Amino acid sequence: GEAAMPTSDSILALIVNGEALGRGVSMYDPQSSLPLPHITLLHGFVDLTSEESRQLAISTTEDAIRKAVTVDDDCSLFIEKRSFDIFEHTNLTTLVCLPYVNSCKGTWLMRLYQTLKAHFPNCQEQQSRFATGWTPHISLGTFGSSDQCRDRLSEILELSNLSKVPGKVIQALSIGIFRRSMDDGKFHAVKTLPLIPFAASAIIHRPLSDLFWKDAGQTWPSFSKGRAVVIKNELELASRYVVSCLNQDKKCNLKACVELYGSEALGASLPTSDLDTVVILQSTSHEDDVILRHHSGFLKALSDRLAYLYDTAKIRTKISNAGGVAMFVLTVVLALEMPSVDVVLCKVDSTGACCDRPSQMAFDSVMETRDITDILQAMSVTT
Repeated sequence: GEAAMPTSDSILALIVNGEALGRGVSMYDPQSSLPLPHITLLHGFVDLTSEESRQLAISTTEDAIRKAVTVDDDCSLFIEKRSFDIFEHTNLTTLVCLPYVNSCKGTWLMRLYQTLKAHFPNCQEQQSRFATGWTPHISLGTFGSSDQCRDRLSEILELSNLSKVPGKVIQALSIGIFRRSMDDGKFHAVKTLPLIPFAASAIIHRPLSDLFWKDAGQTWPSFSKGRAVVIKNELELASRYVVSCLNQDKKCNLKACVELYGSEALGASLPTSDLDTVVILQSTSHEDDVILRHHSGFLKALSDRLAYLYDTAKIRTKISNAGGVAMFVLTVVLALEMPSVDVVLCKVDSTGACCDRPSQMAFDSVMETRDITDILQAMSVTT
């Protein structure tokens, strides 16, 4: 760590629960080069171009986490109405959330940052960017005017109910190491690390009855969710890249997003659970509906893109017969120690209707998960 020189093509980030403020509040900047809910810890970070440098960065980061964070830390942050701020630049305005780090909810984060800084002494850009030193913040969006930014802030305060409640707690999920891809300029995951080091691997070797021990049960759900957030983001970036190439080739304007469903989306996953995802490919016009219905190479192109980004990825395509419907499933393991991910495609036309039976089944799986989530949330409010 001490000899490592910084580069703007890598970043070390704290992944946070982007759903903490409620549905409809996206806790990230979709235009960012790292479009997921996060707090930047070190950027530039160290060079990650070789396997040796990646492993050194991972082991050094793990050592810093081990020294800074204990099982007694709840790894959460507190925000309230006053936690939001607007940064005005020459042509743009940025909305940010500044969690409290000097309260009992945030001291662990300052301890972690100071330890990381000692382990990577050359990575000081975040320290020097602000007059008061490192300022942990979550970027929520970039806008063309301050009025647009303030409108979005008002919307967030309304949707999150922060205008009426004292504040909310945001859970930190994991730490991610990311490397920039030169062709799309986005940061892609190299590794996700639990905040309580090695707890996840410890859980795997325990009987299920022991899953809720203090050092495991509090850590695994957060780490699992953090890992899922990162993997979902990787799939979304790759899907959007494939769609951008398709749009350019076919002169159309299709959109793509990724939805989780199943046990991970419900917060009920185990260490051996796979991730279930749906790529929703949507048309925006009647003209594009024809292109969407006849296009058959999306999953193959997505497979090629992921293989390009992850040279150690294991990817295969299978046909699953569910309810008498043949569905193509892309099964992906992006890297060692990452969970297996099943990816299915859902084509939705400009009217909002699914284009075929496999798409309808995939769409129904997402909606069923949402319905169950809503029921569980309603039950938690009433109890």
